Amino acid sequence: MDIDRDQYHILKQISQGPVAISKCKKRHREWLDTLCLSTALLEKVKAGAGAHYKKGEGLQTFLQGMNDQFDLEYEDLSEKAQNLADGKETKNRRTAQQVMYLHLKTLKPDIFAIHRRKQINLSNLTALCGVAGIEVTPDDDWRFIRQGEAPVLLLVENRQLFIDLDWIEKVTETDVILQYPGVLSGPFKSWLSQQRFKKIIHFPDYDGIGLREHLRLRNALNGKGVEFLLLDEFKDLITKWGTSSIFLKDKNHEAFIKAAKTIEENDSLIGLRPLTHLMQELGKALEQEGVELLN
Repeated sequence: MDIDRDQYHILKQISQGPVAISKCKKRHREWLDTLCLSTALLEKVKAGAGAHYKKGEGLQTFLQGMNDQFDLEYEDLSEKAQNLADGKETKNRRTAQQVMYLHLKTLKPDIFAIHRRKQINLSNLTALCGVAGIEVTPDDDWRFIRQGEAPVLLLVENRQLFIDLDWIEKVTETDVILQYPGVLSGPFKSWLSQQRFKKIIHFPDYDGIGLREHLRLRNALNGKGVEFLLLDEFKDLITKWGTSSIFLKDKNHEAFIKAAKTIEENDSLIGLRPLTHLMQELGKALEQEGVELLN
């Protein structure tokens, strides 16, 4: 007979002493009544105006065969391990808390991350280790502080730009830089939407996917506290160093057409129109590394 974890714990409780019927959920009572009628595991005994379940002759032996499967430190297991212990599928399931690991660098002193009453000096970690790493989930309570207010965050995709920060002072001012893997995941956008930073500056590739990801980020943040890093020299950079092969690549070009249409229809995105118009006119895209070509 196959049983699940809840049923196992009910039977184990009954094995340790009688359990009143009123203490059991309706769906469990129906199952327990069936066991009383069809097996020697349980007995249903009247007691005054009510009744209770008590162990039968075969219950202890039956439970001994289940101990290895169910007597685990269940709450300490990962979701996949819990599913396995419960006889469920372990594939194609997202982890319960959607854990992410973020790499950050600080560009100014005394920037702190605060979580569950613990305070971490990210500036000291960056100076000591070159980078600071934190484990996050979409709805956690991480907060970031610099001189009493939330810092400015710069999002970049390219690893080299994350390693060598000399270019930043030429184009913008920020407090923290964070590298992301090209596509902004749903959990990561949810995490960013919790008003953890004073402002988010997004610096994607100047191509269809980069524009698409920026629009998705704006949508996740309801258009508040996020801006696109458009280099002052973008016209010269795209004209001289832009790449047609990237712009015309199937998925990239499809993403560009959709993003450009959204930008044309939304007046709050008017600042991006010079970029999309030039990209369409020249048929070129520019990867982030183009910033390294600035004098």
